[in-house]
Amino acid sequence: MVKAGFWLGAGGFGTGDVDITNKGLVVTLPAGILKRFAFGAMSHFMRGKAMLIPFKNVVSVNISKRGLLRTKCIDLTFVDERGGERTIIFAPYVGKLKPKYLSEEWADKIRRRVVAAKYSSAGQPQTATQQPPPTQTINFCPNCGFRVSPGDKFCKRCGTPLS
Repeated sequence: MVKAGFWLGAGGFGTGDVDITNKGLVVTLPAGILKRFAFGAMSHFMRGKAMLIPFKNVVSVNISKRGLLRTKCIDLTFVDERGGERTIIFAPYVGKLKPKYLSEEWADKIRRRVVAAKYSSAGQPQTATQQPPPTQTINFCPNCGFRVSPGDKFCKRCGTPLS
């Protein structure tokens, strides 16, 4: 588990925690976010408890720059338990006085886990040496995690070949 700065819009960043587990991304939002945003059905955020976002529920993982220092952040969009899409924006980091931001490394890890979860939830056996069959439909870009259509030959965001 590492600390993360969560983007609070005009209010800047608030500090919470994130962790990548086998089941998904565990997120604990900062207390300051509760004053600025209402997450509706996501009452576990409101109580300050950790929430698990399963990798199979992740819709997209993107990198953006936020704040005065243009900190690289992860924009993670996911489907909540009621079927609505939610986005959290965060920048995982280590260190206190001079934090080292891990956004790009974490975004890559999350994308790989999302792709693996999408393949395994489609009934494909998951082993270290076995690759998904080339005829299988790809719903997410394996490079950037962007949602793609079944007929797409290239990712519309990063240009990665999808076949």
